[in-house]
Amino acid sequence: FPSSRYEPYSVTPWFDCVYVTKLGVQLKLSAAVASVVTTAPSARYALSSNGHYMMANIKTPGGEYPNTVAYSDLYLPERFVIDTDSEADTFEMEASDGDITGLSYQRGNNIIYTRNSLWIAQYSGGAYRFEPLFTGIGNVYHGAQVRVNEFDIFIADDGIYALDGLQLRSIGDPIWSFFKRDLYITSLYDQVKGRVDASNFEVSWLYKRSGGTYWSIVYNYKEDKWSDRDPQDINAAIRFSAPYRDWE
Repeated sequence: FPSSRYEPYSVTPWFDCVYVTKLGVQLKLSAAVASVVTTAPSARYALSSNGHYMMANIKTPGGEYPNTVAYSDLYLPERFVIDTDSEADTFEMEASDGDITGLSYQRGNNIIYTRNSLWIAQYSGGAYRFEPLFTGIGNVYHGAQVRVNEFDIFIADDGIYALDGLQLRSIGDPIWSFFKRDLYITSLYDQVKGRVDASNFEVSWLYKRSGGTYWSIVYNYKEDKWSDRDPQDINAAIRFSAPYRDWE
């Protein structure tokens, strides 16, 4: 994906292969061979759960569907045909929810993040049941929702939150005012890229400042401490020693 640096894409392991997707492209990587999958939608977000390949914020030959989830037939990640012999199906969020901006798997359930809400998808009896989990709060920026162990962290319009099962708590008060002043967003499709550094118990978010430079905020989830740091134009999962400020 030559242009993927600025676009959300998703990597999903599946038994002896890996599926990689972004809007407009669905690839299957197997035994070091890449092939284009034409029988499945493409998407901004994807994961494997309960024997299904689930994608969110999708694109099909019929168009783009930013608030729709699609999932494959059972144990058939390339079969998305909807018929009586298949578990494959789609689900469309409410229009008021806005675009889907994240997808996660927690404690046997899928969590779907939109700009204005959180939904839960529970699998039972050969089908998923979709229900609103929280309304009026969602993950605002593409790429900002990350999973840490068994909980998610995401950036809403009014703060930074952690979701653990059905429990939602605000964690970003010490850094929030700085982040909102420093963040420069020109489009709802701009990304705030989150990544997890498990070896240092950190989550960091890379974002654009006014003038085109980049900065990052960092959360140490072991010590429950915030800092900000110069990312030194590093977009991969590499941690460099750099001066930073603690936010108590």
